[in-house]
Amino acid sequence: MALAGEDRSSLESWKRKYYDSLEQIEQKERQWQQVEDLLRKTISRLTLAADGLDETLDVQLKALRDAIRDRAGTRELQSRIEAMSATLVKLDSKRAVQNALPGPVEVLAELLDKTPFPRSARREARALGKRLRNMAPEQAGEAVTAFTTLLASVLEERQSGDSGTGLLDRLFPRRDSAAEEAAGKGDSGRPAPASGLAGGRDILLHLLERLASRPDAADILARLRQQVLHARTEKELRRLAEELAGVLGERVPEKDATAPDGDAAIREVLVQLLQRLSLPPEFEETVDSLKDRLEDRSARLDVEQTLSDLADLIQNLRERAQEDKKEIEDFLHQLTDRLQDIDAYVSGSEAARVEAYENGRHLGDRVQEQVKGIETSVRDAENLDQLKDMVQSRLDTIIRHVEEHRAIEERRHREAEERLREMQERLAAMEEQTGELKERVRKERDQALTDTLTGIPNRLAWEERVKQEYARWKRFGTPLTLLVWDVDHFKRINDEFGHRAGDKVLKVIANLLADNVRETDFVARYGGEEFTVLMPGADPEAARGVAEKLRAAVEHCGFHYKGDEVPITISCGIAGFRDGDSVEAVFERADRALYQAKAEGRNRCVVAD
Repeated sequence: MALAGEDRSSLESWKRKYYDSLEQIEQKERQWQQVEDLLRKTISRLTLAADGLDETLDVQLKALRDAIRDRAGTRELQSRIEAMSATLVKLDSKRAVQNALPGPVEVLAELLDKTPFPRSARREARALGKRLRNMAPEQAGEAVTAFTTLLASVLEERQSGDSGTGLLDRLFPRRDSAAEEAAGKGDSGRPAPASGLAGGRDILLHLLERLASRPDAADILARLRQQVLHARTEKELRRLAEELAGVLGERVPEKDATAPDGDAAIREVLVQLLQRLSLPPEFEETVDSLKDRLEDRSARLDVEQTLSDLADLIQNLRERAQEDKKEIEDFLHQLTDRLQDIDAYVSGSEAARVEAYENGRHLGDRVQEQVKGIETSVRDAENLDQLKDMVQSRLDTIIRHVEEHRAIEERRHREAEERLREMQERLAAMEEQTGELKERVRKERDQALTDTLTGIPNRLAWEERVKQEYARWKRFGTPLTLLVWDVDHFKRINDEFGHRAGDKVLKVIANLLADNVRETDFVARYGGEEFTVLMPGADPEAARGVAEKLRAAVEHCGFHYKGDEVPITISCGIAGFRDGDSVEAVFERADRALYQAKAEGRNRCVVAD
């Protein structure tokens, strides 16, 4: 009976371990689901950043967003990303061809070299040509102004001579010799310039042909070409030349130094994504390699390869989660088999106990039957010898029943000992496996709740802790305050010093926050450059005093990277829990206070209203 009680206790213990293991699996699945959701959300936002580049690409990006929203499988996502990558390769090739087209400065320099200016303007034309060849593409506006100024000066010079000459005659003076005009040649033997209207039209058409391949002004240039072909007066040609100069000036973009181009925007989004992800240590080398590539501005960003690497990272994460899940499932299957063995053993023990009881009862009945027979024999015996024989027969029968019962019980006892020994060996092996699994699950749980970069609790740990503190606050009503921190100008640190410097900044701030609060307070990295602190038992004003000390500690930490001093500051929003509050409502108030601190100049702490 005592053995059966121990077996039931062991069975209950294994059942608890079984349910604990199931809970660990569910927690890991939730963690990997969060990582997958974040990656899907980031890819979806990247597709929005690339909208408008090409109609085909826009359709593919929308299809990819729809697939992500509908939680399509990895195979479908990979197929859509490969199709989109092929389109991006075509766009890159097209962009390369467009970039190879001559710009306004090159066209003007070539036109200047091929134009036979009058002798009085040749020196100025050569000087302008030299200036044009040394100009950068961004100086196209200045080049157009200089070119039109030269044309205007030549026009004014020639116009002061003979008002009856044409536009080309004013630009390119012909010999005055009537013989030369009749012969159609100058003194050098070259063909004389054409008549004024035709010559001006030839110059403008030549310039328009050189610019015709520019897609940014194709419609306007085509219209001007038609107007030049149908121009009937020199005044019309002059007006068209001035309009063309204006078009060239307007089409030179003014580069905004503060606004990132598409390539830089994609790099920035991907770097922020990788910084926000809390990944296992074995992925650290891959993530660092991706960050280094994204921050290398000297090389063109290979969008196709980057998306492929990101998809591989997602796939590796999923495969790792599946491997962990399968390993735990295999153990749970083994555990289930062992539990079934224990259950069978307990059931067998119970059956043996019932059988032993029945055999004992049956033996008792037989013995009682023989005793009654002896009593009858004593009463009915006619002489002593007959009585002796009858009693001896009854006793022999009783001894035979007892021997049979003892043999059965000995056999049952040996079988029970064998089953018990086998079960103890299985339990010992299971205890060893369970110990290893428990240690691994503990490490996995600690890792799942710890930010890989900074070593402090991550967002998943924060969500668990805030639920506990919120329930405690609702039950006891003790003060509870939330602090939300954000690193000031963190993007500037990444841009100027690289992501490795940014990672070290996050580590330093995390250590300063964790080392300068009470043991009852809870510090976590919420994501990216954001941190949170829960302060049980502290009202907002008391929390503000602590926050100011933390802010000052960060400001004066004297952080250096590769010998360069890197000033770092943080801003904080503070909000206390009030009656009727939810966690989301408090976080929103603290977040608004944080934005207020940013708007007021950063490096400060603001308590929410």
